[in-house]
Amino acid sequence: MVKQRKEGESGTFFEDSPDMLTILTKHEFFAGQEEKIIDEIVGLFAAGSKTVQTTTANLICYLEKHPQVKSKLQNEIDSKIGPIQDDIKGKFNKELAEEFEYLRDCFFETLRIEAPVAQSAS
Repeated sequence: MVKQRKEGESGTFFEDSPDMLTILTKHEFFAGQEEKIIDEIVGLFAAGSKTVQTTTANLICYLEKHPQVKSKLQNEIDSKIGPIQDDIKGKFNKELAEEFEYLRDCFFETLRIEAPVAQSAS
C-alpha cells in the first residue's frame, strides 16, 4: 500500500488526499523509508486504539460513581435504540451514532478529566 501511494497513480482517490499515509509518503523525512512510514502508521493506530480503550474504561468507572449520569445516559440510549437486544447491528449505523449527544459529551468530559496520555504545557 505504501508503494502504491508513493506512485500516486494519476486520477486515484489518494492523489490529493490529506490522509496520514499520503502525507507521510510525500514528506522528505520519510523519502525511501518505507519501514519508517509503516512504523509511524502502526504507532498512530496503537495510540488511537489505546486512547479509546482507556477512555471507555474510565467512562465506565465514572458512570458507576455517578448513577444520575448513568441513568441519563441509559435514557438517551433507550430513546434511540430501545433496550439492548441481539439485533443491535441492524439498528446501529453512523447516522444513529451521531445522535448520541449526551454519550459524546460524557466521553469528551472523561477525556478532559483524565486524559489517557499525560499532557504538558511546556
